[in-house]
Amino acid sequence: MNLPTCISSNRKIRYTVCFVILITLSVLFFIVSVCAGSVQIPLSDIWRQFRGGQDELYAAILFQIRIPRTFAAILLGGALALSGYLLQTFFIIRSQDRLSLVFLPGQNYLWRS
Repeated sequence: MNLPTCISSNRKIRYTVCFVILITLSVLFFIVSVCAGSVQIPLSDIWRQFRGGQDELYAAILFQIRIPRTFAAILLGGALALSGYLLQTFFIIRSQDRLSLVFLPGQNYLWRS
């Protein structure tokens, strides 16, 4: 039995399952974000607007407010995740070490002021 292949295969399956779950949750939250608000828009009306419906109020709410805000939230969330990853990479912060933030340069100065 080739142990590294087995471990690699299990990891690949686990990553694939996690990726599918995250994509599914992202689509679900996108739909909820577009539907929910002070003006409740049913999913059937959203679908009708994408097919070329004529309701100007729903079209203005969807295409000028909700969908751009949702895409901006997705983009900014990804940027925040990337900046956290880069921070951990540059300062070599181990997630297991609870006291690792004590040793960041300049932190003592920030806490004193």
